[in-house]
Amino acid sequence: MKKAVRPALYLILSFALPFLLILIADVGLEIAPFGDHTLVISDANGYYINTLSYAGRMLRGLEGFTYSFEKGLGGSMIGHLNGILLTPFAFLLGFFDILRYPSVFTFISALNLSLAGLTMYLFLAGVYGPKRSHLLFSTAYALMGFQTANVFQAVFFCAAPVLPLMALGLRRLLQGKSPILYILTLACGLLMNAYFGFVLCVASVLFFFSALAFGGEELRGKRLRLFVQYALSSLCGGLLAVFLWLPAFLSLSGGRLNQTDLTDFHFHERQPLLEIGAKLFMGANSTAELVDGHPNIYVGLLPVALTVLFFLNKGVEKRKKAAAGVLLGVYLLAFTVLAFDMLMHGGTTTNWFNFRYSYVFSFLLLAIAASLWEKLEEVPYGDMKRCLGILAVTAVLVFSKRYEFVYAGEVLLDFGLLLLAFLALWMHRRNPGKNPKSTFERTVLLLVCIGLFLNYRISTKNIREWENKASEYRETVFPVSALTDAVQETDGSFFRMEVNRQRSGTCGNDPLLYGYNGVGHGGSNERDFVRTEGSKLGIPWFSNRSYYADGVPGATDSLLGLKYVVAEEDLAEEKGYVRRAVVQGWSLYENPDALPVAVLASGDMDSVETDFVSIFENLNQVWASLSGKETPIFTEEDEITFFSHNLTDPAERSAREAREAMSRLDAEAESTSSRGEESESPVNADSTSQIRRTEVPEGTAYIAYTFTAKRDGPIFVYERNGLTDTGGSMTPAVGWLGNFRAGDTVTGYIRANLASISDAIMDELCGRFRAAYADPEALHTLSEEVRSRPVTAEKRKDSHLSGTFAALEGQTLLFTIPWDEGWALTVDGQRTELRKVFGLFMAAEVPAGEHSYELKFTPAGLKTGLLISLVTLLFTLCYLAFGKKAIDRAFAPREEKLRAAEEAEPETWTDAAETEEDAREARDRDPL
Repeated sequence: MKKAVRPALYLILSFALPFLLILIADVGLEIAPFGDHTLVISDANGYYINTLSYAGRMLRGLEGFTYSFEKGLGGSMIGHLNGILLTPFAFLLGFFDILRYPSVFTFISALNLSLAGLTMYLFLAGVYGPKRSHLLFSTAYALMGFQTANVFQAVFFCAAPVLPLMALGLRRLLQGKSPILYILTLACGLLMNAYFGFVLCVASVLFFFSALAFGGEELRGKRLRLFVQYALSSLCGGLLAVFLWLPAFLSLSGGRLNQTDLTDFHFHERQPLLEIGAKLFMGANSTAELVDGHPNIYVGLLPVALTVLFFLNKGVEKRKKAAAGVLLGVYLLAFTVLAFDMLMHGGTTTNWFNFRYSYVFSFLLLAIAASLWEKLEEVPYGDMKRCLGILAVTAVLVFSKRYEFVYAGEVLLDFGLLLLAFLALWMHRRNPGKNPKSTFERTVLLLVCIGLFLNYRISTKNIREWENKASEYRETVFPVSALTDAVQETDGSFFRMEVNRQRSGTCGNDPLLYGYNGVGHGGSNERDFVRTEGSKLGIPWFSNRSYYADGVPGATDSLLGLKYVVAEEDLAEEKGYVRRAVVQGWSLYENPDALPVAVLASGDMDSVETDFVSIFENLNQVWASLSGKETPIFTEEDEITFFSHNLTDPAERSAREAREAMSRLDAEAESTSSRGEESESPVNADSTSQIRRTEVPEGTAYIAYTFTAKRDGPIFVYERNGLTDTGGSMTPAVGWLGNFRAGDTVTGYIRANLASISDAIMDELCGRFRAAYADPEALHTLSEEVRSRPVTAEKRKDSHLSGTFAALEGQTLLFTIPWDEGWALTVDGQRTELRKVFGLFMAAEVPAGEHSYELKFTPAGLKTGLLISLVTLLFTLCYLAFGKKAIDRAFAPREEKLRAAEEAEPETWTDAAETEEDAREARDRDPL
């Protein structure tokens, strides 16, 4: 093969080889499109595949970049844009039918993992020139433990591919070359995901200062100049992306940024250092590891052995060993000490999927291993024996404790592959003519690929229990997408809709998947008040997720403008909705009482204070303030009797007794809180409480409640139970119990999931319980009153609404859109102040008469960020064209003096046996 062709072939193979290994493994694992299994695992099922669906539509011009009503009643998309929507290859979803998304996701995952292999090869080729042997390390990087453990984590895909190119750009900067590659890769990393971009920034700082501290003769007298150039280049890279990461950062205020404070920083041990070694072996992954496991650092045992040889080899300069040791040590320290781990994560704690910077450690292992590979044929056999001994002893120490996520057979297989690689080296060195270097490299590459392939297969299989199968996905998505698409094609007005049993469950991201304006959303970039205040009006809430579910009252649907609901249950019976279409057991219902997103309110909204005591009273107050009429939609039942059915001793409470007990408890808790002390609930939140069940629970203690219905119609129940106000409920806290007639005996059950129910738990469960009669006629009357007021709302795009209204004196214009400082309202062209009402929505005082309005959204920080990025772009162009040369000239005289002074000092780092010429040649080859 011609030499000119080989570099291109190696470059192609750096991408194609891991891609082929992944596809072969996926075929064997029967992962879609090769079977019914999928990579739609855990968050990929509830969050990523739904959000990437939006990315596909966005890149086709069907969705906005800044705001969407598909996100939790409406919300800024800047956090998503800077978190997941720019994931490489995500746009592919935009060209396929929604039913094929699990199959497309398989290829998106494979393409992103393979992309990391390509960039790693470019790094090694930039350091040593194009070589076949680089495929060993590029393939290992593509299929390292961080990648395979997170094969379903779309938000993680942007991290690994950028790091090698950033490191190459940093190396060129240190060599006095143009910093453009470093600037662009740093900006790219921050643009795609500022969270992982921060990890890149930390790595950049560590890489640069270790090189500066342990640099050799080539840095004499240049350190200050290089520092200035590095600082300016980093500033350029960071500020080029500020137009996106600044508004994304600001959008997290009131949410993710408030989840960690200084009291979370502790210098206690995160995990024993020795345990980390278990993750260096094949298949070291499991669902438990995903939840709260060790750092994913697998790269294959050969690179680990080469790293050990790097430190054993006397031919390697001491300064290089020191630099490598410091870098590895810093990341090992972060793995083992909580405070440093939090700093690596930007000062926050992780919720599942720990050590999201562990790919940097793997990159360092591979970079060090690649540097040793360049002189592998010179390594003494004695070093190899010592290396094998060190690895064997370390493995024995590590596995003196049994781990559930790795097995002895896999460890032995790893050592077997390593021994075969060393055997191939011995045969090549013994008889180079019979076993040439090319044969040796191909043999080792094959052995490495076998290990990486098996690790991918084992790791993926171990976590597949959390998958959503392709057939299950299609069975749900086909009827629901058919109905949601149909209603959006036939109804051109601006409305909301929902699915009462969401495919993604409590994650609540179905609106993003199907592309409808909804109310549910789950994710770390949502603001807390949207979830908490929405839950006070009847929208279920769990942790950082709002989700729609069966049992939400019609008063909530109508308030939030839910004109259509897709359901398997009969909503005609439950809520009086009109069935419009049926597809495979799923029905599309129309809500005749749904309010538009913009209404004129006649009552005093500012005096309404919603709380967690009773959703029914909250809805009564809100509807009264909108309509101006004191007509209750719900009437609560007070004469309820509760019986505990323990597996030991039963007990009985009346509603009055339980509520009095809870009033005393709440008063004590409030008094304790006012003294600055923490208070505890007497009962832990029971996340599996089934308040809507009318059948007797089995195998657990439970509480039966009973009362006599005083009127005809639907009855709803609400069980606060410390759930909604302390983190939400896995099941809806409010729900429909059924339709009853006056005089009927109403009975229901509350699961306790305990062997017995204590007095305190009895008071907690019963004292916070509410039951209420719903009045559909009252809801219809109030809705007609509000809808009769002339207001229009047209969605020009998600970030721009317009319309008209004819207000009476004293009426207020209300938008059932979550309050956000990015919204600006103009009435007849005049800026009008918006204020938050009900702790959730936006309202404005408007003049009486007929007027037009416009409501526009601009993310906070976007204009400032764009201006800064534009100025930075101009500065960067000037810096690249003239600034670097000017800095070089300015520092030249000083560097000459420093170099002369340093040359007079004795060399302390280079081994005595190493000549100056050998040292210079080694530095030219080595990325460190």
